[in-house]
Amino acid sequence: MPRRTAPAGTDPALARGAAANRGDNGLFRLGPRALAITLAWLRLTAITGQTLAVLFVAYAVPLAIPVHALLAGIGVLLLFEIATVMRLRLGWPVSELEAIGHIAVDVLVMGYLLYLSGGASNPFVTLLLVPIALAAAALSRAGIAAVAVLSGAIYGLLLRWYQPLPAMAGGHGADFSLHVIGMAINFAIAALLLGVVHRAPCRCAARRADAPAALARARTARRGHPGHGHAIGRRRA
Repeated sequence: MPRRTAPAGTDPALARGAAANRGDNGLFRLGPRALAITLAWLRLTAITGQTLAVLFVAYAVPLAIPVHALLAGIGVLLLFEIATVMRLRLGWPVSELEAIGHIAVDVLVMGYLLYLSGGASNPFVTLLLVPIALAAAALSRAGIAAVAVLSGAIYGLLLRWYQPLPAMAGGHGADFSLHVIGMAINFAIAALLLGVVHRAPCRCAARRADAPAALARARTARRGHPGHGHAIGRRRA
């Protein structure tokens, strides 16, 4: 396959950065650091939503769910979120392996919460697909495969091992109504998250596509004002 070269007038460093963020199919991808930042925002939203959901089901529905065990799992996720924010503020590069590790923590905690709340029968089990979609927007094929295997393994385990939810006072009809409500909420959450996943690479691609033109405009402006760069240099001196 012929090697792609940068167009004339394009900064080589910029071209190398763009090539590094192209996926195996030639499309722009987020990259590990952008994925880690996206995960941090989504994780914060998940922590809030999961806490409210546990409290609502336990005290408003109510169902005899293991509140303390569920909140302990959410607490672990909160501690990891704090550590992630502190790490990202350091500005160090984020490797693909580290980004996969972030996803793994999210998937494992989600699996733990689902284990305590009905396993694969929980309508929110389809949220295990979201990490795969995020990986597809940011990681290599090997990274995507690793995330898919992990999510699939968690789902398979939840089919066999889980703690069933207790029956509601209203009988089977009440249980089914609650399940349908959970499916509707799950659909809304999945649609929102997938929208974020789809838009993020588009924004990255638009910025990178405009970067060579912006660089060319800056060079043209400097050629039009030859004394400008020297003046800046004198002021810095």
